Amino acid sequence: MSIIAIKRIKDNPIHEFYDKLRAKGKRHKQASIACIRRLLVRINAQVRDWIAEGMPPIESKAKKSSIKTKPKQKDKSAA
Repeated sequence: MSIIAIKRIKDNPIHEFYDKLRAKGKRHKQASIACIRRLLVRINAQVRDWIAEGMPPIESKAKKSSIKTKPKQKDKSAA
């Protein structure tokens, strides 16, 4: 869904890439999937750089903030 929104922005590298693929004769779906892959590669690179700068990964923050709960006990009266 994000690719649909990104393709609408005219001054965008993803939009230019999509137009270039369409000009080469690629179908809409093929060009969209190529744009999705390019977007995922960029996001992955940003996360890699974010972690390399010394920022903790998102998972570690989630683990620290998770609330520990007691395991549920079986109801003895239902037996």
